[in-house]
Amino acid sequence: MEPNGIDIHRPGKIAAFFDLDKTLIHGATMLIAAPLLHERGLISYPTLIRAGIGAKVFEHLGATEARVEKAKKAALDVVAGWDRDEMFALLHDSLDELFREKIYKEAMQLVKQHIALDHLVAVVSSSPVEFVRPIAGMFGIEHVIATEVSIDDQGKCIRAFDQWVSGAAKPDAIRNFAQRNDIDLSSSFGYSDSRTDIGFLEAVGKPVAVNPDKKLAEHAQSKGWE
Repeated sequence: MEPNGIDIHRPGKIAAFFDLDKTLIHGATMLIAAPLLHERGLISYPTLIRAGIGAKVFEHLGATEARVEKAKKAALDVVAGWDRDEMFALLHDSLDELFREKIYKEAMQLVKQHIALDHLVAVVSSSPVEFVRPIAGMFGIEHVIATEVSIDDQGKCIRAFDQWVSGAAKPDAIRNFAQRNDIDLSSSFGYSDSRTDIGFLEAVGKPVAVNPDKKLAEHAQSKGWE
C-alpha cells in the first residue's frame, strides 16, 4: 500500500485514519491483553468470553440498534471499576511484552510514510482509550479517537460513556475530529479490515481495505477502492 495521488496543496490538512485491530496489529487488543488483565484481577474469563462472543456477533451480523446496545453493555461490564491512571501505567509497562510482535511491519512503514508527508495520523478504535493511546505511541502516532468511559471523582471507570467509537459512531467521530483540526476529509486516507467500518471508510476520500473480511473486500471491489 502506497499513499499515492496526494495533492499536498489542497486547502485543509490531509489525515490518515487507521483502525487498530487487524489493521495496525494482528489480533484484537482486548483479547491480547486479557491474560495480563486476568492475572491482575481486573477481568474474569467468563466476562471476557461474553464480551468476545458479543464482538464476533457484532462483526459478522452487522450493527443493529439492539446489537450496538449489547456491545456497549459488554464493554462496560469489562471496564467498570478500573482505575484509569493505573490502567495507563499497566499497559505502558507491558507494551513490548504484549504488542511488539503483533505489529504489522507493513502498517508501521505506512504510518511512517504518512508522517514523513506531514499528514496528521490518527488511530480510530472502539477499544478503550486507555489501551489505544499506548499502542498508538508505539507507532509514533499522537492522535487517538477511541471509546472513552466516564470517570468518577476517584478516577474509576463507571457504567457510562463520554465517547463511543464503533460502527456507525466512527464516521461521526472522524468528522468531528476533522472539523476541530481543519482536515480535508476528501483528500484524507482511511484504513480498516472490517465490514463494520464501511461507513468510516466512506467518510474519507481515499479509503483502503486492509486484510479485509469478505463483505468489506466485496464492497471495496465494487467501489474500486485500493
